[in-house]
Amino acid sequence: MKQMKNEMKQIEITDFSLDYDGMYFILWKEKRLRVYLPLDIILKMLAIEGHTNEEVAFFKKSWEPIPFKKVTLVFKGYEKNGKLTLLTSDYSECYFDKKRLTLFDVKLK
Repeated sequence: MKQMKNEMKQIEITDFSLDYDGMYFILWKEKRLRVYLPLDIILKMLAIEGHTNEEVAFFKKSWEPIPFKKVTLVFKGYEKNGKLTLLTSDYSECYFDKKRLTLFDVKLK
């Protein structure tokens, strides 16, 4: 069977940083994605990576993104000509009145 054009697949991201300015962003490969990350996922990410409370406090105080090398994030989407198209989170609907505000759905591997 021939694969459908632009069929959604799993896109895995490792070696990224988590940035926060009131919303969470994933920074990797010169890309910045606004993501929906519930607290339980963030706590799992910190545990997998082994970041201590002191390290997190340091990153927060210094306004530095938190680096992650052991965590793998999984997005659903596809890439075409170097451009990513990703599945948005259902929580994006809460922000319909905000122009250009999209939250991407993400899972942990």
